[in-house]
Amino acid sequence: MKGKIRVYCRARPLSGSEKERGNHSVILSPDEYTVQVQTKRGVREFAYDQVFTPDTRGSQDNVFEDVKMLIQSAVDGYNVCIFAYGQTGSGKTFTMIGGGKGTFPGVAPRAYSEIFELLHSNEKKFSFAVSVSFLSPRSRP
Repeated sequence: MKGKIRVYCRARPLSGSEKERGNHSVILSPDEYTVQVQTKRGVREFAYDQVFTPDTRGSQDNVFEDVKMLIQSAVDGYNVCIFAYGQTGSGKTFTMIGGGKGTFPGVAPRAYSEIFELLHSNEKKFSFAVSVSFLSPRSRP
């Protein structure tokens, strides 16, 4: 998989406190590529390479299955970057690192495991060097 930037959208479920306050979801995903957002001015529609919502393929397993091919590309020698973007509380850390004390591993720990499984399965054919960078920018108050 080379040469294309992929943009995914993942929507998290409402938290318990959001539900207690009477909040409700304003998004729909009519298919795996589209998000519809209900606004005061009507419905806005956005297209992505893949959409993950709590009720449609939103599990950590499904998210990783969609990015797993990028891990193979990295092992094949291509530069790969996976990053999460969103406002505070939108689920970036859960998606990338995971939660539940290892119960729901995110993209990063699964990617590390996959990389080393691929390297181990090919160690008799190739010699590998692994380099990883991690950046977590935070704004200061």
